[in-house]
Amino acid sequence: MSTKDGDLRQIFRSHLPKFHWQSVESPLTGKGTPDSNYCFDGIEGWIEYKQTDSLRKIKSIKPEQVAWAERRARAGGRVFMAVRARLSSGTMKGEDQLWMIRARAIRRAFSSGLSSFEPGEAVSFRGGPGGWDWGMISLILTSNGL
Repeated sequence: MSTKDGDLRQIFRSHLPKFHWQSVESPLTGKGTPDSNYCFDGIEGWIEYKQTDSLRKIKSIKPEQVAWAERRARAGGRVFMAVRARLSSGTMKGEDQLWMIRARAIRRAFSSGLSSFEPGEAVSFRGGPGGWDWGMISLILTSNGL
């Protein structure tokens, strides 16, 4: 896999060019602060980008990222984790999926991977970046539901 974030930062910027994106990579930011802040049509939010090769475990999620997302969501903020799953085994081997996970379900992703969400907590897209439904992803980022 090419980068820690599965190249999602660049992919989101290229497929959602009307969004204003701000990368957040600094030792001065608080622990757990997501990778990117976005704004579109007056709606602002945060995205943490991850990648995995298995639906069972996302190794790079840190407890402080879970805590940050939950605190921000409790304050009314819009927070998502975008996970690129390039599956390396099982019946879906070779699949390139994007999972959009709401803040309230990031703790579940941390402990159980991508296979145990309740309705409304996460949605997945298949077919790689060119096949992902960017209109729906835009709607997810700017609405209150999945």
